[in-house]
Amino acid sequence: MLQRLPSLGRLGRETDDRQFTDTYILDGLRAKDVGEIAVSSHETVRDVLHTPWGNGLDSLGQRILANDPSCSDTRLLTLGLEASRSGNKTLASDVLASLTVRNAEPIDFGGMELAEGHFVLLDLSKRDLANIPFKDCTFGNVVFGSRDLKNVRIINSLAEKVTGATSAKGLPAWAQLSCDNFESVVNTASIRRIGLKPAQQILATTIRKTFLQKGSGRKEEALTRGFARIGNPGLISKVLNLMITQGLLETTKGSEGTLYIPVRKHTGRMKTILDELATSRDPLWVAVSAM
Repeated sequence: MLQRLPSLGRLGRETDDRQFTDTYILDGLRAKDVGEIAVSSHETVRDVLHTPWGNGLDSLGQRILANDPSCSDTRLLTLGLEASRSGNKTLASDVLASLTVRNAEPIDFGGMELAEGHFVLLDLSKRDLANIPFKDCTFGNVVFGSRDLKNVRIINSLAEKVTGATSAKGLPAWAQLSCDNFESVVNTASIRRIGLKPAQQILATTIRKTFLQKGSGRKEEALTRGFARIGNPGLISKVLNLMITQGLLETTKGSEGTLYIPVRKHTGRMKTILDELATSRDPLWVAVSAM
């Protein structure tokens, strides 16, 4: 029966051995396995801790483990601490990554250090965290957000992708991270794919169209083109009016309607907001994020 599961495929014609062809299903099964390990006997856990794993949990697996009612924060923290001190760094990474996306109260890791961890995904935008350094780790994707992170550090680590920042300048000061790919804000479509709130998307797009494109100003029709798919007219007006009130944009009447003109002395500040995105603490970004 196992050999005929639809998610399995043969390794080759010369063998009947099977491998998973559906990694989405595999990710869920891995998560259930980690959940069982967390509540298993000491002997079972001891064997797992000294067996290096090659594949970590992705987004689905982390959510499944985070929602496992049999695995309390305490159980997972204990398993993560033991795994971090053993040879199974991938298990330690899976446990910690799942704890960061658990919809619960803020969590304090008590200074627990994870060195040489291997993360498919580390999402720092879902839960308030405290007191944990990630040292010499590798990440498939690190997601930054606006959560309250106290004494959280990433030290001398590598990431294939960063979500929530568009350049190295946008990384938090506590993240010592070399990255291959950042978010793109080259056009409205790329900004929409980042996953920002509607008001944040409108602000980021407005900054790009006014401050970072050629020309002295933008016609209202050209500036707001595509905004209807992001938010309602009231939200669009709120964002634009806030920028005008704060002296970032000026308006004038043109032959074909209102023109929005950027106040160029704020260009550096606007570039910084686009660099930082979800990690920005600029008052404008904070105000728009609350809309």
